[in-house]
Amino acid sequence: MIGAAVGEFSTDGTLSQNSDTKVPTQKAVKTYVDTEVGGLNSVSGNFTVAGISTVAGTTFFTKQLNVAGVFPLPR
Repeated sequence: MIGAAVGEFSTDGTLSQNSDTKVPTQKAVKTYVDTEVGGLNSVSGNFTVAGISTVAGTTFFTKQLNVAGVFPLPR
C-alpha cells in the first residue's frame, strides 16, 4: 500500500497531534489557519520580502515605501 492508512478524523484545531493516520476536519483546519494567520492584518517595523510578491486588492501606505530593484507596474 502506498501512503498512510487513515484511521480516524481529528477535530484538534491546533494540529498538534502530528499524526499520519488522522485526517483533520474542515473545522479543525479553519480553526488552525484563523489562529495562525488571523492576526496578520498589519505590519509594524521592518517588513522584508524576498522573491516574487503579489499584492491584490487595495493597499494603503501611510509612511514611506522604499523599493529597490525591478518593480514592474501593470499596464
